[in-house]
Amino acid sequence: MTSAGAGVEDGQPVASRPELPVSKPGASKNASLVFGIITAVGATLGVIAVVLLAVLERPYAASILLGAGMVVMGLLRLAWPGRPWFSARNRWSDALVYALAGAAILYLAPWTALLSPV
Repeated sequence: MTSAGAGVEDGQPVASRPELPVSKPGASKNASLVFGIITAVGATLGVIAVVLLAVLERPYAASILLGAGMVVMGLLRLAWPGRPWFSARNRWSDALVYALAGAAILYLAPWTALLSPV
């Protein structure tokens, strides 16, 4: 068979294979942008809540919220491919730093009850 007759046998067309669905070129970028906006808003609201709790003299609740937020950011850094807005080095070192800082804050949180109000 020559190249001119490729795909045709004995005058009958050969059934073509079904095409695989292809994602849109910008779909991944759009999803990453939406995820970035959601995490930025969540982090901003978390910081506002921590500051508000600290001003209201609830240091234990503020430190629990801060520590848990750091651990969640570490988990998000592991799950999110690429370089999100809250990345510094590579994925594993970022996640480790976030998780260790969050765990340290959670460990030290009970001692905030010993702080006297200013």
